[in-house]
Amino acid sequence: MPKYLGIDCGGTRTRAVLVEPDRAVWRGEGGPINLAWSSPDQVANTLKEILSDCPAPDSVCGAFAGLLGPDSANLAESVLRDVTGASSCVAVADFVAAFEASEGIDICVIAGTGSLICSRSARGDIVSSGGRGYVLGDEGSAFQYGREALLHFLDAPPDDVSAELRRAVEEIFGTLKKNEVISRLYGEANLVTRLSKLACAFDRDAGSGAIYALKALRIHPAKLAHRVSMHIRDHHQQTTRLTIGCRGGVWNSASIRRAFIELLAFWCPSHALETVFELPEAVLGAVSIAKRALR
Repeated sequence: MPKYLGIDCGGTRTRAVLVEPDRAVWRGEGGPINLAWSSPDQVANTLKEILSDCPAPDSVCGAFAGLLGPDSANLAESVLRDVTGASSCVAVADFVAAFEASEGIDICVIAGTGSLICSRSARGDIVSSGGRGYVLGDEGSAFQYGREALLHFLDAPPDDVSAELRRAVEEIFGTLKKNEVISRLYGEANLVTRLSKLACAFDRDAGSGAIYALKALRIHPAKLAHRVSMHIRDHHQQTTRLTIGCRGGVWNSASIRRAFIELLAFWCPSHALETVFELPEAVLGAVSIAKRALR
């Protein structure tokens, strides 16, 4: 009986599930993998740690953050073959597996450590918008909210910084001294993941009515909603009713959900949109791709 392994490699954590043939028989989880900043050795070591007790698979699909073209796909597939020994190994961009797992969804809006919008075009291929990393994009991502929280910590008077935010900063950076926080942030190999961890503190501040957080809730969900409207313009202009599926840790925030739905209606007034936040795990999309690859 063939075994199919799906691996969802993200900027915050990596999840894996082994299916045989329609039942999950093993699960694993570990640290982040992003091909844009992880070396091949780092990718291999992280995968080996996660898959150390995984039964041998027949077919593997790895869905990778930071997979930007054929060269990185070939490199990722080589690592998958070396680590798993599977006869069939496929590497795809993480959003491809996310959309694969989103049956009944017209457009998938991913907002985790980074952000991206994807859908299936009229030609049948999966098209994407946004992304581009934290320097040029990733609108409405956990990084952006974490950055807002850290800026507030650094700029606001001490009595205007919540106890929750202070605790989060100290836990993540190991200090409350502002100069040391800045130094440790820029000394971090993966500052995106580090800053993204402050998104939870941001959400708690938003829930308690902190002014900086309420202001940010008018900016970052709007940028992401505007990006969705541009994706609709480019790929779904003739479709008046669309179902938007939202994936990623950002959507655990009720405050961000509400702001996004409101601003999505503002930016897409000519479309009837249904927004769905409960979706199957993205890693199951990787399993589906692994199954097809073995046929």
